[in-house]
Amino acid sequence: MSYIGLDDFCQFAIMTGATAPVGNIQGGSIGANEGSFSHVEGAGGQDDIVWDMVKPSASIQTMYKGESLIDNALRSVWNGLPAQIHVWGGVLDDTLPLSFTQTGYINSLEMSCGAVGEAVAVNYDVVSLTNTLATADSSDIATAAATAPFVWHEGSATIGSAALSCRSFSVKVENGLTHDGDLDAKADGSQRLPDAVDPGNETVTARFTVAVPPELDFTLDTPTLPIDASVVIGNGYTTKTVTLVGLYVKPFGAELLSGGGDKHTWELDCEAKLNTLKSAATVAIAIT
Repeated sequence: MSYIGLDDFCQFAIMTGATAPVGNIQGGSIGANEGSFSHVEGAGGQDDIVWDMVKPSASIQTMYKGESLIDNALRSVWNGLPAQIHVWGGVLDDTLPLSFTQTGYINSLEMSCGAVGEAVAVNYDVVSLTNTLATADSSDIATAAATAPFVWHEGSATIGSAALSCRSFSVKVENGLTHDGDLDAKADGSQRLPDAVDPGNETVTARFTVAVPPELDFTLDTPTLPIDASVVIGNGYTTKTVTLVGLYVKPFGAELLSGGGDKHTWELDCEAKLNTLKSAATVAIAIT
């Protein structure tokens, strides 16, 4: 027997909250245990293999439908972790142990809309301390969200306080989370699992494709940066606003075109200062 996408499911909960579905799933992996091994070689062709630390992780690619999972990607303090989440997913089969329970934290979140006419995508990367093998059947599935997907025409993008005829955008926040282990005694059956997840630098980046370039002069001794930006997305029933503060725009130019009907666009790559959550007055990203 083989398994196909019709056999899959994915859902989440915040701490001990209720289980909810995760948008329209496009792909990902649940219960991945990243890691490797090293060879310990000796004279005479001797060799042994030593396994390194297990690094439980997950990734979810989805077309966004308003799930509250997105609200739990941001840290409230610069040296802390985002909210703890639980993610379930895998293959529906009450005899097949290929469904996983994941307890972890969102390491990175990326929201994007690739072009006019497309839905808004949100991708999550998660790290955790454990993965738990389980089985699942249809009774384990939360009711699908009865909402419409967020789409390109139900929102707006403002860059540097101006509407620049935005053609596409992506916004990404990375928490720099890493697994940590030690040489202390551990319980049998979990000796290779990490002991903690540590926060790293918070990085906020964005990319906008626009048909009207912002008036920025990068040759000045002190360029007129940073700028702010906001992206509003919606589905006809509700909206979400992503507010970006203190973005520095990398130098850009326009491509020369050969066809009279071709359209000029400018790619604006933006980045905020690291760890802006240290000061409430300079939070680089907010999702409301």
